[in-house]
Amino acid sequence: MGMEDNMKAAFGNREFRAFLTYVVFVVLFSVVTFISKPSSVQYEINTMHKDNFSPDEDSASSSMEDVYSLLLGDYADNLFPSQNADGNYMSQIDRLFISGRGRILSAPRLRQVRSKLTSCDVPTYLKEVYNQEVFCAQDYSSGTKETIPVHIPGSNAYKALENFTLPFEYQTIDDLNTTKLYKVAGIYGRYPQDGYALDILPNLAPNYFVQELERCSSVVIQSLRQCVKDFNVPADAVPAPVMNPPPPPPPPPMTSVDSPVLLVAEVDGTTVGDNTFSISKTFEITDSTDTHAFNFRLINNGAVSSNWEIDQASLAKFGTVPDWLQIGTSSGTITPNDFGQQQINIVSGQFFSSAADGQATEDPRSPIEVIFRDKSFPNAKATLTFSLIYNKPAATPAPSSRRLLSNKFGDGHGTYILRRLQNAEVSEGCVDIPFADVEAEIPSGLQPHLPQCKMVADTTNQCRLPYVSLQMMLKYMANDRCGQCACKSQIDSSCNQKCSPKELYSEQVSELQKHDWIDDKSRAMIMDFSMLNSESNLVSNVRYMVELPSFGLLHETVQIDTYKIFMYHGTFGMIILVLQMAFVAFIVWYTLIEILEIKAEGWAYFKEPWNYLDWLNLIILYCVIGLKLSTYLILSRFDFEALNINYIDFPPIGWFAVSELNVSAINFFLLYFKIFKFLGEVPRMNSIIHTVTRCVTDIFFFMVMACIVIFGFTAAFYVCFGMQLPEFKTLGDSFGALMRLLLGDFDYQAMADTNSIMAPLLFYLFVTFVFMILLNMFLAIITDAYAEVKEEESEEDINFYSNLAKQATSQISKLFGQKNKVSQLVSELKTSDKNQDDLVDIDELKEALKDYPKALLLLETEGPMELLAKYDINSDGVLDKQEMTTILKQLAKKEAEINAEIEKKEEEELGWSARAKAMTPPPGSVGAVNVDLTKVEKRIDLVDQQVKELSRSMTKKLSLMVDLLMSLSDQVSTTQQQGGTPQPPPPFQLTQGGPGRRL
Repeated sequence: MGMEDNMKAAFGNREFRAFLTYVVFVVLFSVVTFISKPSSVQYEINTMHKDNFSPDEDSASSSMEDVYSLLLGDYADNLFPSQNADGNYMSQIDRLFISGRGRILSAPRLRQVRSKLTSCDVPTYLKEVYNQEVFCAQDYSSGTKETIPVHIPGSNAYKALENFTLPFEYQTIDDLNTTKLYKVAGIYGRYPQDGYALDILPNLAPNYFVQELERCSSVVIQSLRQCVKDFNVPADAVPAPVMNPPPPPPPPPMTSVDSPVLLVAEVDGTTVGDNTFSISKTFEITDSTDTHAFNFRLINNGAVSSNWEIDQASLAKFGTVPDWLQIGTSSGTITPNDFGQQQINIVSGQFFSSAADGQATEDPRSPIEVIFRDKSFPNAKATLTFSLIYNKPAATPAPSSRRLLSNKFGDGHGTYILRRLQNAEVSEGCVDIPFADVEAEIPSGLQPHLPQCKMVADTTNQCRLPYVSLQMMLKYMANDRCGQCACKSQIDSSCNQKCSPKELYSEQVSELQKHDWIDDKSRAMIMDFSMLNSESNLVSNVRYMVELPSFGLLHETVQIDTYKIFMYHGTFGMIILVLQMAFVAFIVWYTLIEILEIKAEGWAYFKEPWNYLDWLNLIILYCVIGLKLSTYLILSRFDFEALNINYIDFPPIGWFAVSELNVSAINFFLLYFKIFKFLGEVPRMNSIIHTVTRCVTDIFFFMVMACIVIFGFTAAFYVCFGMQLPEFKTLGDSFGALMRLLLGDFDYQAMADTNSIMAPLLFYLFVTFVFMILLNMFLAIITDAYAEVKEEESEEDINFYSNLAKQATSQISKLFGQKNKVSQLVSELKTSDKNQDDLVDIDELKEALKDYPKALLLLETEGPMELLAKYDINSDGVLDKQEMTTILKQLAKKEAEINAEIEKKEEEELGWSARAKAMTPPPGSVGAVNVDLTKVEKRIDLVDQQVKELSRSMTKKLSLMVDLLMSLSDQVSTTQQQGGTPQPPPPFQLTQGGPGRRL
């Protein structure tokens, strides 16, 4: 059988193909998992962030006052850097790097969860103190979760919050735009994503902070107007104008015949309307450049002339004349039965920018009356009433944060034209934000009521600062704070000092502390924020958590999770995607194979233990796929950019990414363990598997006994030491401590100090039972099973590898012996010309070949005479030098052919022999009785007869050729030196052996 036939037979074997396919699958799984895991830089990043955000051991918090001090101190400095080492203020980009090269991605979120109070489970006489019942806190759970506001609405504590109420009100998972699939795991509980939250504005430069404030100006103005209505606050009175000296007393009353009569009539083009004493008109402004001209006639139908004027008091209804009302002429004279052509323009007022998009909004200073009256006859007057409605076109849906931030120099969504700042310098055309408009909305009578004013709902979704109260908005919108920083540089020192998000953060946290945000019902306070390390494409979640269990402890932890979520970026990312798609295809293919096997084998399929391992692998692999899909489904919910003003829920994404690696770690063991299914057919290798299989029943009953004994000791150690030593505080911790004790990791002195009586008793009993009895019983079970398996092994299996070593050693020895024979042959060829006449006659040829009869067969001759006749070209009865050269060439050709044939046979036969041996069932297994090994043994014997070396090298092959050709060269050179007739070289003699054997 040739090598090609053997290869076909091997690949035609079902088990062999399955093994190769499984090896490819395991390699692909390993590559995909290793690529998903960040490199070693993950450890360095985690360590760096933990050092930066973990409190020092000396300053660990022991009370909530310490926690607030940490938030207002170290965390405020870390989250809001503003100055570099030289003391210069940083640009917007530089201030985003808050930990090494970690750049903050979104608003940090500070959140707490609370549980209800309940009646204390103590004797009745301990529940009341001076007739007041003392309530007890409950541990946090879904059933004890508190959802009512921290302070009861209407109470004095709630009123003291002013408009800073949102952090004190429970918000659901949907309200906070987070996922239900993830819970924060702590030492004393698992906390969902809902609760009482405060989203913190990121570290913006002053000019960008102003832009965010101005985006909220419209809702601030609406809130102030609503507050004016709620408290019925009148407009500020306009100072009385300086009056002229009182006019002379009017003349005696006259009849209507001798008095002026003022009327108005609207003029539309060439059409004049009816004469009337009053006209009401409503104008609609749809664009900031709209202008409406109202043309009318002021008519005098009286008997005398009218000296008319506009009543200024009517225009002072709102304190000042509305800026949208433009009156041309304010006084004049009209003769009897005559008219004066007049025009009043209605333009877009300053409140157009604060009007809501897509809905009609009336200007707050309308309606306004324009009264024309006669100076001498007060009863002679005509009135025009104007109302102004703003109806801006409906804006496109509020853009996502990605589109918004990428167009940060756009139109500002109808509020104002955003400023373009280049290289921290003010560009041409920059205008300050008109915060004065907001201040103009606060009449003096509203000042006492401002603490009770509430922020109205933002129907336009323009304001992105829902956790900034109305009072805080007004404070930072003031001209002496942020009002003059719109056009300032990012590094302007004055604006950095008075218009800083850090000051806003400090004020918010101080308000939380002032109004008892954390109280007896609080169970955990959690701060989450995320950073991106662009250099390594890794995202880090930082979680600072303070747990407050019901018994009053304060437990402080900092957890850092670094993971890779943006994998499919660039060429390398596309390679990862292709590998993962191939990996998924493998999983689907294996699933179909298992289903087809169930269909073909029926119930017999479930009798094979390896099939259960296959399904366990597939289930875990599908879990990995599910976790990866969950990661991208959650990621797709958010449309984010390099910096997000609002909170982005990255922690669940990180949890899924880390969980995916954890599940893959479990599957590593299972996938690699399955390789033993294929290696079980290899001689001697299957002994281990057969040993475990043989003693599995005994091990099961032993484990039952061991678990009983160890659980007894676990409970005993838990009861005796759990109240003092942390490693025994729970049954699970106690079990883990005892397992470590088996490995020598224990602190006996701590146990003795805690309970000097029980420590030695339990410790030495445990060592005696577990070390001296249980472990030795386990080893005895394994040893006996292994001995039984070894007894059942055949002599051939036992000596398989030793025989291979002996064969290799024997063939190497033969190789060196063969080389010696070749050297002797070359020597004989050199000395075959006894009479030194450079010619080899028949007698000399017979003498040279008498010890090498097999050489004649190699040259396809039967004797010296036939050899001489075959190569004696000139028929002179002797072999000259040219004829001897022909023999040498023939020998070299035969040597090459023989070497090639031996290589082919060795590869074929040895490969076939190894595969046959590997596929041979072990002794005692099913199918081993009926296997006929005769053909295999004969085949191996044939190999031993034909192959005389297992290890060869080209150097050894060429050695013979070099020796032969050197002999020919010597003969040629000798002939040339003697100048005689060319003589044939000495006869060429071969080693002994049959046809097809190595020289």
